Amino acid sequence: MNAHARDISETPVEPVTDALPTARTRSEAGRQPGMPDEARKVRLSLDVTPELNRLIERIAGATGATKSEAIRKAIVLMDVAVEAREQGDRLFVGKVPPPGSSREIVGL
Repeated sequence: MNAHARDISETPVEPVTDALPTARTRSEAGRQPGMPDEARKVRLSLDVTPELNRLIERIAGATGATKSEAIRKAIVLMDVAVEAREQGDRLFVGKVPPPGSSREIVGL
């Protein structure tokens, strides 16, 4: 893996009820005294359309992941794309990377 590679295979896993966020969240940090901030978790309750739920299930099944893992990896992948755009780069998806490409996403 090169210096700019981003491995998302070790993304922490926590069950999520369906898919992309709506309004209801509740912090579990209060029930985990003494834990560092990065170890605390926030549970999200998500409402999705049946079509989006089927898409999440398809992705999870195709990758051997849970729906929660699939959603987390999708969010991390979106963060990679946003970060690239902010740096004036583009995210390439294809068989042969363009000349000069230096980033790789590992763990999908």
